[in-house]
Amino acid sequence: MDSSSRLDTTATATPAEGSPAAAPSLSPAAVLPELRRMLLVDLKLGLDEAALRADVPLLEGGLGLDSITLFELITLVERRYGLSFPPEKMTSETFCSLDAVAVLVVQMQAGGQP
Repeated sequence: MDSSSRLDTTATATPAEGSPAAAPSLSPAAVLPELRRMLLVDLKLGLDEAALRADVPLLEGGLGLDSITLFELITLVERRYGLSFPPEKMTSETFCSLDAVAVLVVQMQAGGQP
């Protein structure tokens, strides 16, 4: 076998777009648009995009997401970022706003304890 027919074993695969490894360095500002997209497009909540400020409460006194919708959002976030929210983080404080969720995603993605 000549050198031109050998497989190149030094090449590395690039992660597919949308896979957890596709965004090695995240910031909350980078996560927020994806969270908004999840609510508007994936969950089809019919919300006004202007209402999805980073600080708007997701539960009572804000968007008023019910438990089913919140569960669907959590599932989308876990799949998108390759995360699993620990049981101790399944609180209303964790999901009080888009910003709080984005900060937690970044912390978990970086491997830090939230």
